[in-house]
Amino acid sequence: MNAFHYHSLILMSRIADALGKKKDVARYTARASKVKQAFNLSFFDKTKRIYVDGIGSSHASLHSNMFALAFGLVPESEKETVIAYIKSKGMACGVYGANYLLEALFDSGEAEYALSLLTLTTDRSWYNMLRMGSTMTTEAWDNKYKSNNGWSHAWSSSPAHILPRKLMGIEPATPGFEVIQIKPAISSITEVSVKLPTIRGEIKAEYSNTPDFFKLLVSIPGNTTAKVYLPAPGKISEVLLNNIPIIKYETDNQYIVLNNIGSGEHQFEVKFNP
Repeated sequence: MNAFHYHSLILMSRIADALGKKKDVARYTARASKVKQAFNLSFFDKTKRIYVDGIGSSHASLHSNMFALAFGLVPESEKETVIAYIKSKGMACGVYGANYLLEALFDSGEAEYALSLLTLTTDRSWYNMLRMGSTMTTEAWDNKYKSNNGWSHAWSSSPAHILPRKLMGIEPATPGFEVIQIKPAISSITEVSVKLPTIRGEIKAEYSNTPDFFKLLVSIPGNTTAKVYLPAPGKISEVLLNNIPIIKYETDNQYIVLNNIGSGEHQFEVKFNP
């Protein structure tokens, strides 16, 4: 609940910023800063370097750590041990919590592990819902986990938004998709194709990915621009936009960043040296 409270304050500050309410931005930001400090002082175990469930508790659950990671409460210096602990727990949460677990993993550069959870075939998986005979996402992973398990639950359908938002990385960079961010996750997936409806129109994106080559095709709606991130985990040989070499570009960690991409269809290519 404390992690959700912090996240709510951050969202309120962002809403206030979009509305131009500077005093509210300052108020919510200051409050969020105090909550983050108190959260880490109260719940972070400095010996184990992970989060415990509450003040005075020695127990550390997946939930305590995944919500802290998902909502940006984990200091950069402590992410390695927190992520390692999260990965040691598997899918030790319900279907509702799995949404935040997947978001935390994708946002932390753990796309490969996140994909392994999405494609599990254990009794805690979306595959198991099909195996039970459901034609819609269920309330719990299996009937044995909930005697009155509902067979039509939207809260269990997180892959429907996780795949376009986190695997393909299509999210609004500004309110209402006026500026679109497209940031495909770095993973072993070789081909992806997505169509995402937005208030501005349909966004299309597809990529092919090999160790030597990354190719991204996008269709950007009218009256929008896009900020495009091209995964570049290897040594870059050449970058092309619509078959024209790009000489100057920004880099951000393992990405090439291209700003102000206008509406219409575009083709991006990154070639890597062996």
